Amino acid sequence: MSRRKSRGKNKTVWQAIQNLVARWSQQMRRRKLRRVTDEEWIAGVCAGVAYKLGIPVWTVRLAWVLCSIFYGVGLLPYLLLWIFLPEWVNTPGDFNRVTGD
Repeated sequence: MSRRKSRGKNKTVWQAIQNLVARWSQQMRRRKLRRVTDEEWIAGVCAGVAYKLGIPVWTVRLAWVLCSIFYGVGLLPYLLLWIFLPEWVNTPGDFNRVTGD
């Protein structure tokens, strides 16, 4: 009897996770990946990536710095994105809400 209850609970938790991922992916598809130059420290790449992913900018900056320092793989992608990623003419209206800044 308890196994059936736990299976039902697991199913509802799994459904909730699927719904959350589906909503997040729909939101990501709507946002464009562009540099946010109004919120830049260097080129606005981290702010643009944070906006696209819907996470705080400081987490992207921290991850980029750690990857650059420890693995040496952060600098080349950053430079390539700086060169090839278009920038927003104006910062998106929901930038602060999305990134939590």
